[in-house]
Amino acid sequence: MKINKVITCFILFLSFTVVFLVTKSSACSKEDRVATTSKVIANQQEVINENYQINAELNINNQKVNGQVILYDHGYYIPLTIIDQVLGGKIVETPLLNIITLHYKENDFLLPYTSLQSTELLSSSKKDHKKLTDYDVLDLNGNLYISLAFLQENLKFFIAINQQPNLNITIERQRATVGVPLDVPLIKQMEAPRLYNGCEVTSLAMILQYHGIDANKNELSEEIATVPLTYSNGLKGNPNEGFVGDMADGPGLGVYHEPMLELAQKYVGKKAVDITGEDSNTMYEYIDQGLPVWIITTANYVPVGNMETWETPSGPVDITFSVHSGAVTGYDESYVYVNDPYGEKNKKVNRDNFELAWEQMGSQAIVITK
Repeated sequence: MKINKVITCFILFLSFTVVFLVTKSSACSKEDRVATTSKVIANQQEVINENYQINAELNINNQKVNGQVILYDHGYYIPLTIIDQVLGGKIVETPLLNIITLHYKENDFLLPYTSLQSTELLSSSKKDHKKLTDYDVLDLNGNLYISLAFLQENLKFFIAINQQPNLNITIERQRATVGVPLDVPLIKQMEAPRLYNGCEVTSLAMILQYHGIDANKNELSEEIATVPLTYSNGLKGNPNEGFVGDMADGPGLGVYHEPMLELAQKYVGKKAVDITGEDSNTMYEYIDQGLPVWIITTANYVPVGNMETWETPSGPVDITFSVHSGAVTGYDESYVYVNDPYGEKNKKVNRDNFELAWEQMGSQAIVITK
């Protein structure tokens, strides 16, 4: 009887012990599961952060910029300040109306934007808020971002996105397609206030405006160096030293590449590059990169038979009163396209004649690089 009581007590003791251990084990497992779940949630939160606010390398017109990119619903947004700092646009913010005015080249874009905090961005679902992709500009915690879709569709930028191994976004001004000219603003030298002999500065103004630089033909005409058409001793002015004569009303001749390079560099510094003396393929390579080229040519883009040599204070120089200037915007196998300051956009010119006339005038050319 005593033995049975002992056995019974021992069995009860073992039962309580097993229950205690199982209970403790279960409690530990629950705590472990809670901890594991917390880690998963934390990891998911990190993924969300990575998906919406990403540190990326931005390669913009061959300038590398590290910045934060916003990703939402397959749409990328980059810092709006890049437009002002790198791409050459001007931005005016109207906070009361939640509108950004973006001035780029000759156009003004009114862009509404929405304001969100990071927490709203991370917690919002597609069901309970308006998609960010309905907006071209996003204000996130006081920082403005603009959509790549807007840059591509409206400003015609070339955009390439590489997500491996790290996010890299390339943004470049319009790339040329052979046979499709660049969209360079047309400026007419004879429009008021006219510049009767101002084809060179008018063509440069087109290219500066293409690069988003606020410049006009008349301002440039006031800044270019000038020399007399004829000196008191009978010597002629040298277009390699400045504009010869009266640009606005005449009589006058023109100006060659060296003074024009100095003028361009007042606006863009060393980005203005003199490619005078290079062959035509060099010019076309720049156009392939989306860069229009300033040139000296003849009025009809064909070689002329009225070249003459002037005696100037600094020596002889070859000139023609048929001298002209334009902004080359494109080319194909048979034609070259030129914004002609006489008033024609993307004027179609026979390529062989164009190259012969350009070479006759000394293969003078200037390009503004990125």
